Amino acid sequence: MTHFLNGQDPAAAAAGYILGGHRVVPLPFGSKAPAIKEWPTLRITEADLSAYFPAGAHLNIGLLNGAPSGGLIDVDLDCPEAVAAGSHFLPVTRWVSGRPSAPRSHRWYSRRQWRTTYSPSAMARATWARLPGYARAIRPK
Repeated sequence: MTHFLNGQDPAAAAAGYILGGHRVVPLPFGSKAPAIKEWPTLRITEADLSAYFPAGAHLNIGLLNGAPSGGLIDVDLDCPEAVAAGSHFLPVTRWVSGRPSAPRSHRWYSRRQWRTTYSPSAMARATWARLPGYARAIRPK
């Protein structure tokens, strides 16, 4: 997977995510919570981008996980110990993100990539990571 945000505005970053097969949701700047009530069923296309990500707007981007984004999985490593363990136990991925205080706390995978490495029963026993259910906020850098 490719990380499209580096140095891009939210609309350009959202376009990159859409081209990569992911579904995006606009979020108020500095927030993880969508302001759009119907966000779980929102399916923004390239043609819709200017309506949801106006030029010059300061927005965050949410990605819908799971089926809407082709099986996108975000492994959220909630503490420094989990980040360290993830470096040893999680499959290698080219898509790693986080916030300034925890820059490698999210590892992103496709469903196919994840299933070839871990069984659902093995993940059910894991206590050092959680798989957020539906959406994850991403902030353009």
